[in-house]
Amino acid sequence: MHKRLYIPGPVEVSEDVLAQMSKPMIGHRTKDATKLQQDISEKLQKVMGTKNTIVLSTSSGSGLMEGAVRSFTKNRAAVFSIGAFGKRWHKMCTSNGIAADIFESELGHITTPEMIESALSTGKYDLITITQNETSTGIHNPMKELSEVYKKYPDVIVCVDTVSSMAGDLIPVDELGIDVCITSTQKCLGLPPGMAIASVSEKALKKAETVENRGLYFDYLELVKFVKEKPFQYPSTPSLSHMYALDYQLDKILAEGIEKRYERHCRLASIVWDWAKENNLEIYSDPEHLSVTVTCITNNTGIPFSEINKKMGEKGYLMSNGYGPLKDKTFRIAHMADTTEEELKTMLKDLSGVLGMKEVIENSWKAGERSVSTLNKNPSNQIPVSTIAVTNVLTVDWEDSIAQVAAIMADKNISTLPVMDGDEIVGVVTEFDIVELIANCVEREGLFVQISGLSEEDRVYADAMYSDIQNEMMKITKIVKPESLNIHVARYNETG
Repeated sequence: MHKRLYIPGPVEVSEDVLAQMSKPMIGHRTKDATKLQQDISEKLQKVMGTKNTIVLSTSSGSGLMEGAVRSFTKNRAAVFSIGAFGKRWHKMCTSNGIAADIFESELGHITTPEMIESALSTGKYDLITITQNETSTGIHNPMKELSEVYKKYPDVIVCVDTVSSMAGDLIPVDELGIDVCITSTQKCLGLPPGMAIASVSEKALKKAETVENRGLYFDYLELVKFVKEKPFQYPSTPSLSHMYALDYQLDKILAEGIEKRYERHCRLASIVWDWAKENNLEIYSDPEHLSVTVTCITNNTGIPFSEINKKMGEKGYLMSNGYGPLKDKTFRIAHMADTTEEELKTMLKDLSGVLGMKEVIENSWKAGERSVSTLNKNPSNQIPVSTIAVTNVLTVDWEDSIAQVAAIMADKNISTLPVMDGDEIVGVVTEFDIVELIANCVEREGLFVQISGLSEEDRVYADAMYSDIQNEMMKITKIVKPESLNIHVARYNETG
């Protein structure tokens, strides 16, 4: 089963875009290839808001990022980091013997204008790098405010990472005074990974002429020389399949409109933010500077992300764990490229079902009156049923086959199953767990030993009971469906 991607790259790619990649090959030195690459460059200038030269590279964005610090740093680089990918730029410098200092913000917070001013006022740096959008924390930098500072230092080369935001966020390159703006195909542009893009200013190219040991494959002077003189050719064989798809996708992006595409991404972000708030989940980063392409959410659900992602996978989705030091502490939902509002809302509805948050469940119970009696062991091996009186009762025979029970749950759109001890909720499972539970009860004649969401005490209790009921079948004939479409089931009482 294909899992729809809600990760911050690669993204879900439209079928019509993928189809472009299956076009027959052409000679990469032909006039057809030249025209294709020229068309792409001119369209990218419109998308990026620049008149600067466009460079295409068959690589990830990291390739052109590393090429930028090698090509344009003569003295020393100042790397401004708001997360994992800013640190990566600093590592690229040090790994290539380039003198560099890193200026880190606290995770979830921006690079401030004061930080830029403090560094550049020293006169030590001839190049700075800025991460416009940080996917590890779901935050973006206020480029307009930062540009007002670095524009006061016209000799400094400004390199900006927009890998996860270009064509999603609004980033007018020339207006912001960006010398080298780098992005990739696999995020907001909505293509498969494999191609990187950069716009490069004449100021930066003149600076590169003074820099030694720029490398070869990612030497910007070499790349731009081919683009200008051949023209629109490249030193090495490019991925023509990516170029077919990119040319086609850029037409779609321009038809949507840069402003309207940005507004759509803002609406998508707002949908996720509102969903998190409604479900008592906390957005990780500074609320004044949240990314419009990916949201990082603190995982206070009490459910390990691996379990969340497993259940979402069974529903046909893939999400992202937290990155680096935030792994297992946060999870991330991407909302970029060609994702629609309807698609996002459907995914979030399914995610709510998987999370099965206690507050939502408790509120749903207010719709009906309930009284729960416990199940007791019976020496005759005929375990009495639990009776649960609630409005909108759905009756299911526990001896029905797994397929029958699963079909009923699917038909009624039931997604969340609180595990009850008397009238207290002691755990939460989903429709997938209940099917697994039925299977385990039939196969092992066991109890709740496989259910997720139980406390450690409940697990010990369940394991202790297991030996006492090996020859007994669990039989419950009432499963309750309140108006919220949650279902509820009683559990064995320790005494009886």
